[in-house]
Amino acid sequence: MFEIMEQTTESCIGVRVSGEIRANDYRKLEPLLTNAIKAHGIVNLVVHLEDLEGIEDADALREDVRLALKSYGDIGKIAVLGTEKWQEWAAKLMDPILFTIKVAYFGPDAMEEAWDWACGAGWKA
Repeated sequence: MFEIMEQTTESCIGVRVSGEIRANDYRKLEPLLTNAIKAHGIVNLVVHLEDLEGIEDADALREDVRLALKSYGDIGKIAVLGTEKWQEWAAKLMDPILFTIKVAYFGPDAMEEAWDWACGAGWKA
């Protein structure tokens, strides 16, 4: 499930990801992301992984890939907050693979640091 975080600004979107991710989660996120990109060009993300169970099915995975490809050139940074070692490794692996998108991992107690890194000084809504 995706939940838009209250700290979200027009150009820095925070998403809490928990439980099982469904295709509809991506479909609900897409308009917010698309509008932010249209208004600001480059958008940054803060992704808070919390009690993540995985992706529901192939339809959800397809939506993940579709949205990622659609917005690839329009995302500048992704801050990933998590609690699991594999999440840290995945974030570190994604950083060099995504080329134009900077990715950094933060532990669960580093929420403000993650927002500062992704959104820059003065990000607070």
